[in-house]
Amino acid sequence: MTEAEASPARTDRLFGWVLIALVVLALVVVAGRDVLAGDQTLRLDSTIYRNAINGMLAGHNLYDYSLSLYDRQFPFNYPPFAALLLMPFAVLPVGWSQGLWMVLQILVAGAAVKVVITRAAPGRLPRDWRGLAILLVATIVFLISASAMQSLLLGQVSLLVGVAVLIDLLVVPPRWRGLLTGAAGAVKLLPLIYLPYLLITRQWRTAAHTALGFVVATGLAWAVLPNESLRYWTQVLFDTSRVGELGDLRNKSILGLMAHWELGGSAQRWVWLGLAAVVVLAGLWRAWRHHHADQELAAVLVMGVVAGLISPISWPHHLALLALVPLYLLAVGGRRWTVVGAVMVLAFCYWSPAAIPVDRVPLWQQAGQYLMTIAMAVLVVFGLPAPRPPDRQELTDVG
Repeated sequence: MTEAEASPARTDRLFGWVLIALVVLALVVVAGRDVLAGDQTLRLDSTIYRNAINGMLAGHNLYDYSLSLYDRQFPFNYPPFAALLLMPFAVLPVGWSQGLWMVLQILVAGAAVKVVITRAAPGRLPRDWRGLAILLVATIVFLISASAMQSLLLGQVSLLVGVAVLIDLLVVPPRWRGLLTGAAGAVKLLPLIYLPYLLITRQWRTAAHTALGFVVATGLAWAVLPNESLRYWTQVLFDTSRVGELGDLRNKSILGLMAHWELGGSAQRWVWLGLAAVVVLAGLWRAWRHHHADQELAAVLVMGVVAGLISPISWPHHLALLALVPLYLLAVGGRRWTVVGAVMVLAFCYWSPAAIPVDRVPLWQQAGQYLMTIAMAVLVVFGLPAPRPPDRQELTDVG
């Protein structure tokens, strides 16, 4: 290698290491804030997880705990397997627990963004420091979405569950694919929506692994926590009032929209079930078409959106895969999809009037709160654009 060729290579390495150092420093600062703050830091959901699990370890039932705050009760609502996974964080000092959980969420978010960008724009991401910079900017864009930001601030588990499914179905080798999705379904039931998708696309091994992962994880929880398991699967699972008010503006599901605007009257639940069935069928058809067009990322995102639409309650932090859609559109490129992606970033960011979690707002903002719901319905019906393969010049540039 000549001196002229070596100089740009050294510059690329230098910029790359500088970017990595800045990321590490940012993560240390974020974790350090929680570690030093200790009990002064309140992450609502992580506090519920922590107190419920510690109460269980002290001899109480996991589902007896409820945090009183904002004139409301916030109980633990996840399956017992979630308590097993979260137990190490529950027994750590509160500052360390919250700091490590925050860092874990940020790292997982970065992994999800990399999967989306590299799959939506195959071969177009530069392999030097510029590619790393693009991924960092894209991760920041993802983290400021209402879905990701609320998950970070609440200490939620939904971001990790959604990304676990994404990585499992797109990155994990086929030999093991599906086990992580099944285990994620034992933490939150929504990932089980991928089981019928895997069946109709004849991904038999992955479907079997998904079922096996769910059964093994649930069985393990039943063996370790039999009383909690019996109570969850016979009582807690069917009590939607524990999660929150259906008509709350923050509930972005179809049922949330219907409940807020009092649609359907006395037959509201039956109308919702009918609409949910239509959404599932439309989503499966769209995902099937994506799969057979070799657009597996689009299929996974569409099914994630289906789960958000049909769930009785879908808070914004439940919709991590929806928050990845704008990045997908921006990565696909082209004037139309770039504009749509940019609009979605602005509309669904944490500070947008369409995402601010408040109920006492004007009528126009109440309607705007359901832009997420409308966007999800549009995605289910029309799907996502196909990734644009790089041309020869782009291949030369990134090489």
